[in-house]
Amino acid sequence: MVKLCFNPFCKMLSVVLVAMLLLSTISFKVFAQYPKVSIIIPVYNTPEILLINCLESAKNQTLKDIEIICIDDGSTDGSGKILDEYAKADPRFVVVHQENSGCAVARNRGMALAKGEYIQFLDSDDEIFRTMSEKCYSKAKEFDADIVRCGSNFCRLKDNVIRGQDQNLDCAYSLVIWNGIWKAKFLKDNNLRFDESAFSRTDTSFSIICNLCAKKVATISGNLYHYRRYFKKNSISEIVGKNIEKQQKDQASVYKYIMENVDFSAKNKKAVVSFLMVFLRYFKLFGTPQMFCAVKPLLKDDVIDLLPVTERLLIRKLIQSSG
Repeated sequence: MVKLCFNPFCKMLSVVLVAMLLLSTISFKVFAQYPKVSIIIPVYNTPEILLINCLESAKNQTLKDIEIICIDDGSTDGSGKILDEYAKADPRFVVVHQENSGCAVARNRGMALAKGEYIQFLDSDDEIFRTMSEKCYSKAKEFDADIVRCGSNFCRLKDNVIRGQDQNLDCAYSLVIWNGIWKAKFLKDNNLRFDESAFSRTDTSFSIICNLCAKKVATISGNLYHYRRYFKKNSISEIVGKNIEKQQKDQASVYKYIMENVDFSAKNKKAVVSFLMVFLRYFKLFGTPQMFCAVKPLLKDDVIDLLPVTERLLIRKLIQSSG
């Protein structure tokens, strides 16, 4: 009698367990196919300890529904092997090896592969706070934002020693790409990509164009990104940093690229004004005739009149001096 009662119970329990297992398998597949955030990390000969710290910070996010796309941009050290080890241990890691083509190509490739609702950029020598993806995603969903920006910690390293640290809270219209997340649909609908023809400053042009195209930009008043500035021999930062002429040329190319990829028609005066405000901010640091010539077609009287007094006077002075 006991046997007759026990068998139906066992069968029922077996059915329940199989159903639970099937549901968990299905949910894992959905989880893997449609993550909330895709973290894109371009990697090229990053010092081992910095790379591991970076990957660990991505892996240990409180938001688990993520994918981590690592583009090995032709590394000649052990960086590629480290990435492969992480991919074997955690299915959320996606690793692509390519010939050295630069950060712009690597990031564009990462975006093409990304399946996430939002895109997040992480440099391979930096770290993100454990809650960054979750907080940015929650803020993005709350406001249906195209871009969410947060603050960052900034430090300089030399010989793996921190030489100084300060707090850097970036504004909504930041010129960097790593201090937040970007809606994937927004990037796709506006055909927003990194300029692969430029040697450096590709994040600046990308960020400015995104800021101009975005309908909603939300901010988080807290530091969630740990940015490291260190000098590696023969790196782009070192090459550009030592060559003022190269810096000036790259800045000019940034604005030329923006001019070619943004609608600056008469109906879009607000975008023109926003762009000119950012331009003037950079012009004070890297101002060259080439940079000014790139934006000169935008400098109509009706647009200049919309600028704040200080910027308006500066623009008119530059026009006068340029002839």
